[in-house]
Formats: sequence, C-alpha cells, structure tokens
Amino acid sequence: MIKGRTPSLVSRKQASRAAAWPLQDFLEFGALSGSVPCARYHARQILWEWGLTRLTENVELVVSELVTNAVNASSLCDNALSVRMWLMSDKASVLTLVWDANPDAPLLANPKDDTETGRGLVLVNAVSAAWDWYAVPGMPGKFVRALITE
Repeated sequence: MIKGRTPSLVSRKQASRAAAWPLQDFLEFGALSGSVPCARYHARQILWEWGLTRLTENVELVVSELVTNAVNASSLCDNALSVRMWLMSDKASVLTLVWDANPDAPLLANPKDDTETGRGLVLVNAVSAAWDWYAVPGMPGKFVRALITE
C-alpha cells in the first residue's frame, strides 16, 4: 500500500490489520504476461531496500506464481485490464497480496510429473508459511495472499 493508504478493495477489518505492517508497497500492472518479470524484479528491489534480502528467493517465487495466476485469471474476464500487488512487511516476514478481476477461486492442483502447468500454487504452498484467498463482498475479483517467513 502506498504511504499508509488502503486501497478501496480492502475491507476496513483488513485495513486495521494492515496497519501492523510498517513496510508497505503497492504496484498495479497490466494484465499482461510481461508483467510477471516486472513484478518479480520490483519485489527484489523492494526487499533490498527493506533490508530483507534473506527472503528474496521465496518472495520472488511467490510473486512470480501469484502474478502469473492473476494474469491468467484476468484473461478470462471481460475488461480485466490490471492486476495489483501489495508487499507488506513487519521487518521479519513478508506478506504478498495479489488482486485480479476474476472471482473464481484459485485451485491447488495435483499435477502429474509430465504436466507442464499447474504447479504454481503447489510451489506457493511449499515455500510460504501460509497462503489463502478471499473475495470482498460487493467488489469484483479476489485477493490471493501468501506469507513468507524465515
């Protein structure tokens, strides 16, 4: 989130929880495949600025998978022009939130060994302390979030 502003897509209850995260960043991307490496690079730079480089590898992986899923989910919607990413930290862990316009739940697949896709949330589940998703009533789309700790 930018300078303590809470985006309109986050409920008041969630906004009060967000206040517990003193380091916050927000970036909006086009719902384009080229946004994925941009999001990953942005996350790397933000973690460097925050002095959290020890978490960079896992945060970059989570950002890459969540933004990829958001871009893919948005491509199924009419007029889905953007995906949004928030990075928040309490100086020990990093919370990544990604919003897309598609209200459908993300699916944790059980891909076969020879499958080329479907491993994104499996990887997120493996490297994060917790992950989930939620929709805000009356708002379009959904948020997917993942917590990275040491």
